[in-house]
Amino acid sequence: LNSANTNDAGFDGVCDEDQNTSCFGAIHMSAVTGTNVFNNVDITTTEEHGINGNNVTNLSLTNCTVTGAGDDVEENGVKFIDLTGACSFTGCTFSNSGSRNTHIRTGSGTLNLTVNNCSFSNTNYLVTRFDCFEMRTLSSATATVNITSSTFYRAGSKGIQALAEGSSTFTFNLTNCSVQ
Repeated sequence: LNSANTNDAGFDGVCDEDQNTSCFGAIHMSAVTGTNVFNNVDITTTEEHGINGNNVTNLSLTNCTVTGAGDDVEENGVKFIDLTGACSFTGCTFSNSGSRNTHIRTGSGTLNLTVNNCSFSNTNYLVTRFDCFEMRTLSSATATVNITSSTFYRAGSKGIQALAEGSSTFTFNLTNCSVQ
């Protein structure tokens, strides 16, 4: 999906850190259950998110590329709110997003996410760029994230940000990775 014309959903309260159902993405998923497999999908140059999802379970991204997604604050390469189930990102490249290359927030349910052999990077600094990878649990969510053999380069603020808030439970394992 090259130069995906995704438009811009707007402003705070419509498409922001806490709410993404009105956001646009080259791929948009809402309330998608079952097994969701994306293999060799390339997304380049979107106006807002590359992949946007809300209430999605059992996601698998394999050998996917998301680059140049978004051009402003809270426009991310990959954005999920309430991602749950057994999920994996394998052999993927996420780069040069407007805000975060990957941003996942889970407020309920259980997430087991495995990230293996992926690259999260930016080629230059922009004031809107935050983290290469951010994972946040809220409320009653339970998450285990295992990241192995992956790289995180040139974040605007943090290469990796992992946060457990409220009464959530979050286990985070980082093995054989490079963060610069």
